[in-house]
This record gives sequence, C-alpha cells and structure tokens, in this order.
Amino acid sequence: METRVLPWFSKLAGFWRGFLAGIAVVAAGFLVVKSIESLMPRQVLGHLRYQAADPHSLQAVEDMGRVFLREAAAKMFITMQAKAKKDGVYLFPMSGFRDYQRQHDLFFHGARLKNQSKEKRSLVCAPPGYSEHHTGYSLDIGDGSFVREEMAIDTTFKKTASYKWLVKNAGRFHFEMSFPEDKRERRIAYEPWHWRFVGDLHSFKTFFYDRVIPKWVSAK
Repeated sequence: METRVLPWFSKLAGFWRGFLAGIAVVAAGFLVVKSIESLMPRQVLGHLRYQAADPHSLQAVEDMGRVFLREAAAKMFITMQAKAKKDGVYLFPMSGFRDYQRQHDLFFHGARLKNQSKEKRSLVCAPPGYSEHHTGYSLDIGDGSFVREEMAIDTTFKKTASYKWLVKNAGRFHFEMSFPEDKRERRIAYEPWHWRFVGDLHSFKTFFYDRVIPKWVSAK
C-alpha cells in the first residue's frame, strides 16, 4: 500500500511546487514591469505619464467599432452626442483609446514621415506612454458636417458648431478640453478637438495632477 501511495504523493507535491514556481515567476515579472514604469519620468516634453486602460473595460462609441472609451466615459459621450443631435449638432468621435504600440507608431513614424524632430512632433502628438488616449477617458471629436474626418483635426475646429456646442455644454456631461490655449506654456499645441472625461473618481484622479501642475515644473 505504502509503495503505491508514496509515488502518487510525490507527483502531487511536484505539481504544486511547479505551480507555485510559475506563480512566483509571473509575480516577479509583474514587479519588474511596475519597477520599470516607476522609473519612467513623470513628464516628457510637457506630456504626463499615463497607464493604459484594460481593453476589457472599453466600450465602442460608434457603430463601426473603431473608437473605444472606458464604459463610464463611453456611456456619457453617447448621452452627450444624443443631446447635441437634438440641438442640430453631430459630434463625430474620431479617436479614443490607443495602446502603446499605436501611440508609438503615431509618434515615431509620424515624425519620420514629416521629417520632424521629436521635440516638434511632441507639440501635436504625445510620446508612447504619455498620451491621454492610453487612459480610455480621452477622445478626439470632430464635426459631423465635415465630409472627411481629417479636416476636423485642425484648429479650424474652433469655428464649427460642434466646438461651440461643446464649450457651452460639455461640462454638464463631465467632459473638459484637455489642451486649451494656455497649455501652450507646457509645449503642447492648442487642440480644441481633444476632450477628456472626468465624471467619476478614477478619471478625476487620473487627470488631477494635470490640473494642478505648477507652470514652473512643466516648463522644465
């Protein structure tokens, strides 16, 4: 009897040792990633560091399934969009959540195509790891009256009915402009089309430092 039980017990003990070792490796990897993230500077070229949202927490805000926000932000944007539509204005969602790789391509590939320095590129595009789009709370909004989406990603958006409606009403839906004209002091271009959700505790905390950051710090 003992000769049968001991090998089985030995295999079971070996399984648990391997299982616990696997957990330890995963935990160690997680700690390494977190340590690397903690070593990343809080700011790069005027942009703040942000953690990427869990893709499972995202919800599409348009029928094509290309633009995603966190659930709370998505629901509120859809509500805001419906109210604007009743007022004869169509808020067109152009870009929401972006992962690290997508932001990497936009920043570095865009700089190469336009023959821009990284400093100049950072005026209109955050480096990977430093974009509000990582959070799932931020999105670019265009005016539905434009035939081509790209026409709306320009400061001329300020002249559209959508922009004027947002300035007057967005606060009622917990959205605020991320980069108004006074953010130019932080080397970030004026982006009237870029808005962010601050309607729950997590979103508010996510952008709190950006609200209170002293200008002398941001200029460094």
